Amino acid sequence: MKTYIQTIVLTLFGMIILLPTQAAPSYKDAFDKGNDFYAREQYAQAIEEYQTALQGGYECWEIYFNIGNAYYRSGNYPQAILYYERAARRTHRNPEIQENLRLAESKIADRFEQMPVFFANAWWNALTGLFPASVWGIGVAVCFFLVLASLCLYLIGSGYAQKKAGFYCLLLSLLLFLTSFLAAFDRHRQTQQEYAIVMQVSVDAKTSPEDRSQTAFILHEGSKVLIEDRIGAYGKVRIKNGSRAWIPLDSLEMI
Repeated sequence: MKTYIQTIVLTLFGMIILLPTQAAPSYKDAFDKGNDFYAREQYAQAIEEYQTALQGGYECWEIYFNIGNAYYRSGNYPQAILYYERAARRTHRNPEIQENLRLAESKIADRFEQMPVFFANAWWNALTGLFPASVWGIGVAVCFFLVLASLCLYLIGSGYAQKKAGFYCLLLSLLLFLTSFLAAFDRHRQTQQEYAIVMQVSVDAKTSPEDRSQTAFILHEGSKVLIEDRIGAYGKVRIKNGSRAWIPLDSLEMI
C-alpha cells in the first residue's frame, strides 16, 4: 500500500511539473515561423507570427526589427517606421536599424529639416550617445571610488610626490565623476521622453488643444513627434524642425 501511494504521489507530481511545459506554446517557435514566412515573402503571415511571439513575452530588438522589415516590404511605411523605432529603443547604435529607418522615412510625405543644434550641444549629444544610461551609471560608480581612492592618497600620502599625485588624480576623477553623472542623467531623461508616430493619413496640428482652434500645420502618417504635454484628448507635440502644435492623441501610436 505504501509503495502504491508513493507511485501515485510521484505520478501526480510529475504531471504538475510537465503540464505547464506541455501546455505553454513555444513563442520562440512563432518567431522562427515568422522568419520562415518572411523568407518566402509571405509578409502578412510573418507579421502575424511575430505578433504572436510578442504577445507571449518573447521580446527582443530583433523581433521589432523583423516586423519593421515585413511592413516595409508590404509597403506599409508608417508601421515600418514605428517598429524600427521600437527596435532602436531596445539596442544601442545599430547601423542596420538606422539605415532601414532612413529608407522608410524617405517614403513618407513629410520632409522636416532637423532643427540646427549648437555645436556644444551636438558635441555633448555625441558624447552621451556613446553609451546607454546603464553604462554611464556604472561609470558613475567607478569614478566615485576613484574619487575616494584619490582623496585617501592625498590625505595619507607620506611624501610630497604622493600628495601631488593624489591631488591631480582627485581633480581628474572628480571631472570624470561629474561628466559620467551628467551623462547618465541626460541619457535617463531621454529614455523617459514620449515619442510617437502619426498613424492617420493626415492630421491637423492646431495652435491650442481645441477642435475650433486654428491649424498651424498638417502632419502626415509616418511622422515622428515628441509629446511634451497632454490636455484631454490632445497632446502637445514637437517635430524635428522645432515647431510645436496640438494634435489628437488617438492619431498617434506610442513608440
